[in-house]
Amino acid sequence: MTMSGSHNRLLDADLWSGTLITLHQADDATIVTWRGEEIKLALALTDPFIRVMDETTFVLVDFTRDDLRPNAWVVRADGSIETSFHAGTFIASIVVDESGIWVGYGDEGIFGEGISTEALVCFSRSGYVLFRYNHDTRKAPIIVDCEHLVTTESGVWFFPSLERELTQIDRNGRIVAYRTPKIICDSEAMTIVDEIAYFVRGGELYRWTFGRREKPIRCGRVTGDLRGCTGGFLQINGTDVTFLRV
Repeated sequence: MTMSGSHNRLLDADLWSGTLITLHQADDATIVTWRGEEIKLALALTDPFIRVMDETTFVLVDFTRDDLRPNAWVVRADGSIETSFHAGTFIASIVVDESGIWVGYGDEGIFGEGISTEALVCFSRSGYVLFRYNHDTRKAPIIVDCEHLVTTESGVWFFPSLERELTQIDRNGRIVAYRTPKIICDSEAMTIVDEIAYFVRGGELYRWTFGRREKPIRCGRVTGDLRGCTGGFLQINGTDVTFLRV
């Protein structure tokens, strides 16, 4: 599955229920393309993320270096803004699931100030804080950055942490961590499919059955800017986005 457009720059994309949504920066507007429609938004974004929430709404979250102005917007398919709120600074990753909007922060946010120091936070669609990793967990792996964040039916997953552990917060709030082999540490992208982890490092795709005493297996080469999503990876190149199923 590939989508391309004539807009100046493709900022981000998401795959939901087999359909791509894309976020573009044009000369005079921010444009979302979804299900054959273009939605123009009067928002000044620097390094944003887009994720679908349900069949009628999506969320935009911007990276943001400072201040407390809104940098998260829940937007309806007609372009109207349902709500906006401040989601922290130095945002590194976003996923959405039945629990809410999960926001992971980079090291500058985690070792900075405000809500970002929680490392990983779950917000409601109205911006209410539902979960704060550092505050609400005990003896959990330390997160020094949260760049790789994915969600599955079993829970939310992130990697890496200070202890190089692939970590899951399951639907009951229980934390399970798996020590990660060195060969896939410092990976550029990650996803979880059917309880198997896939990592991209140096253009190599690795398949790792966590929970077993098995080594990661090389299973292909990939190129471009990749991000883990449901069922595989999104590959973003210039104005094009491709879904790579694993």
